[in-house]
Amino acid sequence: MRQYRHQTAREYLEAQKATYERKKDMVWLQPHHADVIAEQIHEEDLAQAAGICHGVRSGAELGMLSRRLDLPHVIGTEIARGYHVADWNLRRRPVLKWDMRKPYDDWRGRFGWVYSNSLDHSNDPLMTVEVWMDQLVPGGLLVVHWSPGHDHPRGPDAADCTMATLDEYVEIVAKAANNVRTVGAVENLKMIDHVLVLARRMT
Repeated sequence: MRQYRHQTAREYLEAQKATYERKKDMVWLQPHHADVIAEQIHEEDLAQAAGICHGVRSGAELGMLSRRLDLPHVIGTEIARGYHVADWNLRRRPVLKWDMRKPYDDWRGRFGWVYSNSLDHSNDPLMTVEVWMDQLVPGGLLVVHWSPGHDHPRGPDAADCTMATLDEYVEIVAKAANNVRTVGAVENLKMIDHVLVLARRMT
């Protein structure tokens, strides 16, 4: 695992804000990947459970997943912008301004599933995964999305501050959960060269 070391918390925050401004109109999650994520949530009988996505920029994946799960809304966090986090349970407040690395008391044990493709934006990925696991109800599902871009040859920078292989992603999640599995192209051709790292919260 390769990591960028920030000198200050402000450096981290400013890098994330700059990346948001540069990429806010880009949609990273593709519909065929959203299909597979929704299928995994359905298979775990969690399709009607509340869910949260972390590091969502403009929040395109919220609509993708809510439609596939037939949910009225899915909320998401974004460190650079969004509505006040205290409004998290209001349907008109889908994207909330919050640092995905940090716990929020109202979210402990609250969600049936948690999804993110933004673990590379955490400078402490294990701590972040532990926060996400704590947000799940018993039996809830964590879905961490990995792609080759999460281990880009250029290496980490102030925004994409953690570059890691798939095996390293699995290892990180396994330190916070003891029932980790993966879904890639072998299990579902729609994933192509992307992989979902999944774990359930047992207690």
